[in-house]
Amino acid sequence: MTRGDDLITHRLIGIGVGPANLSLAALLDTSENSSDDVFFEAKESFQWHAGMMLPDAEMQVHFLKDLVTPVDPTNPHSVLAYAVSRGELYTLLNTRRQRVSRREFEAYCSWVARRLPSVRFGSEVLDVRWDGAFEVTTTDGAYRAQHLSIGTGVVPKVPACAQGRGLPGVIHSADFLHHSIPADATTIVVVGGGQSGAEVVAHLQETLAPDVAVEWITRRNNFLPLDESPFVEDIFTPEASEEFFHRPAGVRMRLLADQQLASDGVSDYLLERIYRRMYDVRNGYREGPRVRTSAATELVGLETAGPSGTDLTVRDRLTDEQRTVRADFVVLATGYEQTLPEAVRPLLPLISLDDGRPNLRPDFSVEWEGSASSRIFVQNGARHARGVADPNLSLLAWRSATIAVAVAADLGKRLLEPHLPPDRRAGASPHSSGSEETQDWAREPRRSAE
Repeated sequence: MTRGDDLITHRLIGIGVGPANLSLAALLDTSENSSDDVFFEAKESFQWHAGMMLPDAEMQVHFLKDLVTPVDPTNPHSVLAYAVSRGELYTLLNTRRQRVSRREFEAYCSWVARRLPSVRFGSEVLDVRWDGAFEVTTTDGAYRAQHLSIGTGVVPKVPACAQGRGLPGVIHSADFLHHSIPADATTIVVVGGGQSGAEVVAHLQETLAPDVAVEWITRRNNFLPLDESPFVEDIFTPEASEEFFHRPAGVRMRLLADQQLASDGVSDYLLERIYRRMYDVRNGYREGPRVRTSAATELVGLETAGPSGTDLTVRDRLTDEQRTVRADFVVLATGYEQTLPEAVRPLLPLISLDDGRPNLRPDFSVEWEGSASSRIFVQNGARHARGVADPNLSLLAWRSATIAVAVAADLGKRLLEPHLPPDRRAGASPHSSGSEETQDWAREPRRSAE
């Protein structure tokens, strides 16, 4: 830390404490001068997708892809260390799980947050300005920093016909558990064929009475599974992220379209669970609500109907025909989008933007007109530059490590070097990685199959 005027200048200030900035804080905690960093979060404790913390919801990534393990396996803030602290490591392994529940992931993150002195809950960042350093105003005082890390997460995205409407009985899935379905509801519509929509539908199957009808709508031509095959999973590696970053912009856009179901499909086990329940209810083998699925169907209009109902206008994307669906409750499981928080708006004139998105450097900092020795890092804001892996938790630790090394050079050898091919590591001899053929492959970017 350095002192200027009456304020101490911190090495880094983090805005928001979700998994991304929590990962960065956990990695920086093992660096020299870790006491120079501070992370602010408006909430009173760690919370992650509280409105979708459904009892049976599972993560979509392996539990070892936690906050630190992929880049720092011996870090004291790993999920294995968490399991050991609870005396549950062997029993966790005995479950034979690759993925833990969303509740367990949140509990693990809460455990890490409580252990980090740099994390401060109940303190909201209100304003950030540049004056030779970042001047940060929070609800509990003023601070100064050399670097910023923005980790405020994503915000709900809704169709154009629902934006700014505030219609009663129409909610985004992000708030699903914060609202009660009317006791007299007979028709519920879920819009969105991704993981969130599927989780809502599965929950409704378990909790609603048999006389309730549920319609599940998606723009896609079917309710499609997450592609978790090995070659597709290669997208979620540091090497693939680097390759994507150095592609021309037009190529990146085409690749994003190709990669969609690698991150935005529904877990296969969940699709099976929904389908089997529909089968059992339809054939009288168990009780539950009737579920109708409507693929290739787009929501184009929403209007209030009576004191509590909503009329949805939907369009068949194959025939272009429209119809009206009357619902007592509507859940928009229509995804999320990344935006910069309001507190950093004063910095926008200094930031290089392309179509409203920050232009990013290889270390996840934005291109800007401020000092070259100060950086603004953006967590979970590089999908356009890094591919679908960026908002996914799979590369969370590696992205945080990249940022941590830019801030604390003493971490570089330990966190990032293991991800380099053997012949490119510090101190490697020209022949340390094996045959000449192997070394040539390691130096060259991986090519897509023809």
